[in-house]
Amino acid sequence: MMTQEEIYFAIKNSSRLESKAIELLFKQYFPKAKAIAIRHLAIEDAQDIFQDCITDLCFKIKNNSFILTPELPDGLQRFIFKYTRFKSLALRRKNIKFNNELPFNLIDNEVSSYKQEELVAKIFEIAESKSPRGAEVMRRRFINKESYKEISTQMSYSANSNSAKNQLHRVVKEIRSENIKLEEYLEN
Repeated sequence: MMTQEEIYFAIKNSSRLESKAIELLFKQYFPKAKAIAIRHLAIEDAQDIFQDCITDLCFKIKNNSFILTPELPDGLQRFIFKYTRFKSLALRRKNIKFNNELPFNLIDNEVSSYKQEELVAKIFEIAESKSPRGAEVMRRRFINKESYKEISTQMSYSANSNSAKNQLHRVVKEIRSENIKLEEYLEN
């Protein structure tokens, strides 16, 4: 078993141990990095992010923009976990679009057009049971096409439109946690 310092120098010096060092990084850190990433993304995206992380780490080590110091002996681990967290959150933000469309991406299945109305009703039913105010924000945003600022004003949130946006994100997260119920509903 190689230490972080040995892994660092194997990558830095492009030694014959470099592939073994990268393999060790994968074995040691991929399970936890995957767990971090799948909180926000699909497993395939987690694997891609980890591969990008290792590629970027190797590049930074070889170009002296990442240096392992005695003060931070677990620097490789920190880099991998921080990189994974920030990249997965960034990719999630990029993937989630709350423009003016209903969040049909809350479930994995394709939704036929004749079931869409029923599905919308089911989504709002779940939202109402989880958070009535969140359901109201969702209704105003997706059905009435109101801006976050209008919703905040009408629902007596602070002047900051982020309050309505945060409420919407929370209720959508709650609906996502009910993904199994929605899939069962689609199968019937």
